Amino acid sequence: MMGQTIRHTTTLIASALAAAFATPSLADVTPQDVWDQWAGYLSAFGYTVEVEPVIDGPDIRFPRFEMTMYIPSEPASGIKGGTVVVGLGSVALLSQGDGTVAIEVPASMPITVEGDGPGKEDFSALFSMMIEGHRTIASGVPGDIAYDFTAARIDLTLDEVEGRQGRMPIPGTIAVTMEGAAGMNRIASSGGTTKLEQSLTLGRLIYDFALKDVDPGNPAEMTWKGEVSGLTMASDGVVPPKVNPLAIDKALMSGYVVNTLMEFAAGKGAFGYTDPKTEMRIESASAGGKINIGMSATGLDYNVLSEGIALSVAGSEIPFPISTTAEAVGVGIKLPVIAGANEQPFAANVAVTELTIPEPFWMMADPENGLPHDPVTVELALSGKTRLFVDIMNEAAMSRLDRVGGVPGELTALNLEALTISGAGAEVKAAAVFDIDNTRKSAFNPELPAFGGDADLTLRGVTTLLSKLGQLGLIPMQQALIGSGMIQQLGKQGDGVDEYSADIKLTPEGAMTINGMAVPLQ
Repeated sequence: MMGQTIRHTTTLIASALAAAFATPSLADVTPQDVWDQWAGYLSAFGYTVEVEPVIDGPDIRFPRFEMTMYIPSEPASGIKGGTVVVGLGSVALLSQGDGTVAIEVPASMPITVEGDGPGKEDFSALFSMMIEGHRTIASGVPGDIAYDFTAARIDLTLDEVEGRQGRMPIPGTIAVTMEGAAGMNRIASSGGTTKLEQSLTLGRLIYDFALKDVDPGNPAEMTWKGEVSGLTMASDGVVPPKVNPLAIDKALMSGYVVNTLMEFAAGKGAFGYTDPKTEMRIESASAGGKINIGMSATGLDYNVLSEGIALSVAGSEIPFPISTTAEAVGVGIKLPVIAGANEQPFAANVAVTELTIPEPFWMMADPENGLPHDPVTVELALSGKTRLFVDIMNEAAMSRLDRVGGVPGELTALNLEALTISGAGAEVKAAAVFDIDNTRKSAFNPELPAFGGDADLTLRGVTTLLSKLGQLGLIPMQQALIGSGMIQQLGKQGDGVDEYSADIKLTPEGAMTINGMAVPLQ
């Protein structure tokens, strides 16, 4: 519960800092207009703002900006209540005399995050933030204000944590640095609903984690360092009145929407771990990529793509260093999140393109160099329909399923949009459409619903590969011959010498045909 609270709190801190450090000017706004908007925005997320503003003419100063979220208990799910307090340093809202407001923050600012939960769930974290070359100007009209900001450098470090083991200074470094930051954060409210529009560019994002002897009983060192360059972010969203960050399912049904696209030009990182018995090092680099996240009542949409990847791994538990590259790696998922009697679409995909197999693996598997050492590509795309029984964002409902058993929903249709597997001179391509009848049991497995459908399969170079694998002793020769014989007997010969296709039909009653030929399954 506290982990989820910390994630929501982190998101809110980022939004608050963007407003504090941050379309065009529409009309006049005053420091009071800015403060009214902040108070309403934070209140909509369930925060109580603990501040004592000091009025200085038209300006407003906050010696310490602190906000508290009260977490109600949920006996049915076992979630216990508590509070989360986020404290910032001093903040000032200064009138510029031209209808705009400057947001002033100190060059050095402490940030605290504290959780007051029952018993051993209490925690606190102390951060330090250093800012160079910061400027934020608020403009617009009351209720619709844009915050344009720049900062030459922002350093954020975690100095101290306190939890079950008591107060503990960080045994090393946990730091994030942002260079060349610029962007805009626009907040527009009407009738209790808030619309958000944000943009951000960063020259570099640098992370530096270096910890030593975290566990006194096991002296060890861990480092994780790297950077991302050319980072951009664009997001928009809708926040309905009185959002509870701990009840996202209700917020979504009330109209909560968020869409974020992050892209970067290049990235690199290195992870290291050493203790008296073990050593491990992983280095990676990427030529760019993007992350897209969207969430609304219609579903969750998540896509990640990284291009031009290089990866190397070495360690005391690995017999030899491993190095590989890939043209691209991507993962995507689109899921419904709200329960309902109607079917809802879903989709998922994963792709690993042009992955090179490290030469030491080829030397072990193919010492005679009898196989083509082509890069490997695996691409899978699924779609279908489902009927949800519970809101999957409802933590209490999902916890109840874990305790008493059950499933969150059922599949009603499943499509294999595309499957591609290629490498070692062979390629397999497939696509399929399946209908699912949840009122009957499957003839193949009584624990599954009845299903049937059509599939198209294309094989290129597969019989040749099977023969070579048998000759190399990687699979029994008898199995290689049986596999090749079945492909040649049941498959339809294509244009190539070693190219076969198959039209596969499967009925819910358990009958299968391949290219019109009946195939017994039992």
